[in-house]
Amino acid sequence: MKVKISYSVDIEEIPEKVHCILEEVKKELTHLSGRIPAVVSTNLHGEQYVELRQEIDQVRKKLFIADSKLEDSLLILDDWKRVTLALEVERTTLINEPKEAEKNVENSE
Repeated sequence: MKVKISYSVDIEEIPEKVHCILEEVKKELTHLSGRIPAVVSTNLHGEQYVELRQEIDQVRKKLFIADSKLEDSLLILDDWKRVTLALEVERTTLINEPKEAEKNVENSE
């Protein structure tokens, strides 16, 4: 059974964390590509069949894990983008508020 693990990091760390996840996935996919049998014997009886089947199943399971990590990366990046945009809007609003207040004071005089 698989379970998700989550933890908190500073927003500035997100790009580096995602980079690390993607590098890990890249290495795993490179390794897995070498585990896919290049040639399948037409004589798949007994032990050959069992070994080939087990190898294919192991690759599929590892691909599922890689896919999960890629999906997590997308979700993390989407959340990071949403938060950074919200922070930028908030910062811009705070910078512009004093100017608007000054205009209102000037107009009321």
